[in-house]
Amino acid sequence: MKIEITAIGNELTSGHNTTLSLTASGLLQAGFAIGAIDCIGEAVYGHDQESLPLIVGRLLLASKKTLATAESCTGGMIGQWLTAIPGSSAWYQGGVICYANRVKEEVLAVPAAILAAHGAVSAEVATAMSMGARRLCHADLAVAVTGIAGPDGGSAEKPVGTVYIGLADADGAKAERFLFHGDRQRIREMSAQTALKMVRKLLLAS
Repeated sequence: MKIEITAIGNELTSGHNTTLSLTASGLLQAGFAIGAIDCIGEAVYGHDQESLPLIVGRLLLASKKTLATAESCTGGMIGQWLTAIPGSSAWYQGGVICYANRVKEEVLAVPAAILAAHGAVSAEVATAMSMGARRLCHADLAVAVTGIAGPDGGSAEKPVGTVYIGLADADGAKAERFLFHGDRQRIREMSAQTALKMVRKLLLAS
């Protein structure tokens, strides 16, 4: 028997996906595998070939809620993952790729004053982006990503890999800061993955 589980690392430390492949035979080994899953807890989101976008879609469908996205550094990656799921039109409203500040302002109504005061890569902007996407797409939930994927653009205050993810629902909006490691593609993928993890966590709590 082979059990494969995929979990997401701690947000502010590793920021990595971890895939555990456990090969076991007999009840003793099976019990060990189940115990390992219990220890990891909510970081485990699926088994076999279940992807995080698929799990999020199922949760949205079950809760009769819809999702919108606003993406800067991920460039539409989250939307691409979600629309690859058959039937995603039932729960995914759409998204905005807002790479330039002008698009953040004009499409998502992010105040120019917030951009000037805090910069595009900030909790304040991520929060405003998520609120704007939710309003624009008439969605129940919205997730937004803004960050520095590198290899250039980092600073001592905001090094390469700094990412803010905003999440908005009917109760309000908030943003979290993350620091991911790796090359540009790795940082973008981890940003998208973590954004969906946040959506999943919110749906499980509601």
